[in-house]
Amino acid sequence: MNREDWNWRALHLRVARKALQQWTQPGGAQAFVLDDTIKIRSGKKMPGVSSHFNHTTGRHVMGQQVLTLGLSWAQGFVPVDSELFTGKTNVRDLATPFKDGRSIAAVRHRAAVSQTKPEMARAMIARARHATMLAMSPLSI
Repeated sequence: MNREDWNWRALHLRVARKALQQWTQPGGAQAFVLDDTIKIRSGKKMPGVSSHFNHTTGRHVMGQQVLTLGLSWAQGFVPVDSELFTGKTNVRDLATPFKDGRSIAAVRHRAAVSQTKPEMARAMIARARHATMLAMSPLSI
């Protein structure tokens, strides 16, 4: 979030597109896979974190939840998109506001605090399906 001027999502999509062009074979079975991983963050003044229930440890932890969308097929898996999800409990706001509220980082932060995980997943799948990298082979979803 420190680089408001970089479009990390576009970079991520370009790398995924290149990987998919090299590794996938037309006509093979493909499926989207969603994963929500909790990155535990410590520190009293850590901005942008909230409380999440960690099913692995069976307790609540402070951190960031990363929702990742990937494309899976018989030969492998390529992450296509990711979003940070901020819960509604014990939310720690950013220490300083964004320089430009219209920046890519500011828009993504607003989505992290305002959307639910199903809403994020729906938007991520729509972006992935719309991307030209997935237009090279038909997907049955």
